[in-house]
Amino acid sequence: MELDPAGKRTKKSWVDFRADKFHDTWSGARKSFPASTYQGACLSVAMSGFPLDVGVMRFFVWGERGMPVPVYAFVDGEDTLDVRGRPERARRIRVGLDVRRAAWLVDVPEPFKKEAEAAVETWHAGDSTYWIAAQAPHDVLRFEGPLGPPGSPVVRIDRVR
Repeated sequence: MELDPAGKRTKKSWVDFRADKFHDTWSGARKSFPASTYQGACLSVAMSGFPLDVGVMRFFVWGERGMPVPVYAFVDGEDTLDVRGRPERARRIRVGLDVRRAAWLVDVPEPFKKEAEAAVETWHAGDSTYWIAAQAPHDVLRFEGPLGPPGSPVVRIDRVR
């Protein structure tokens, strides 16, 4: 959804990850979305429900261009942050591009998979980090990372309330 400066909706789109298909930009085929696909704009909200007791989670992010992007996420430690006017314990969750899985999903013959992996490496803009409150309801307290593909600005966003 896009909004104009006054806050009025100017564009709205809807994707049903169970029923709709995407256009594979490598092969030209129409394909079903993989299980565990999340809309990129919803990732911050989804992080508040991250399962803190698992190892590495693998899922896909849909950014409405090209193909769903395979990513991984894992708990990378714990910090105390000064947010919302007080110190809070937070779990640090690192999210990054799953380069090997992305290369494997590229629809090219097997001998070209290594070249595909090298090409996928160029898509990696850097990992993102989410800090979520250690105590329920596990609010997202901080985000740090790129806001898109390589060349996008890298930001740090702190929760203030």
